[in-house]
Amino acid sequence: MLDSHLKTQLQDYLARITQPLQLIASVDDGESSAEMLALLADIASCSTLITVDVVRGDAQLKPSFSVGRPGAEARRISA
Repeated sequence: MLDSHLKTQLQDYLARITQPLQLIASVDDGESSAEMLALLADIASCSTLITVDVVRGDAQLKPSFSVGRPGAEARRISA
């Protein structure tokens, strides 16, 4: 999803993070959810400290994702 130039810039930026980050995706079977998951996977591939967890079937707004530290309260971002 991300072009190689943008992905390289993102890798350089994410090399500075020092603590794990968790991206929790709330998705359904729609095209927008698939696009968001592809973007989150690209972001996570730029750092070993970033993980993506997928949640299906909950009552949350879909697609959306939250960002936080594993085990801490996450902040939800709507797509």
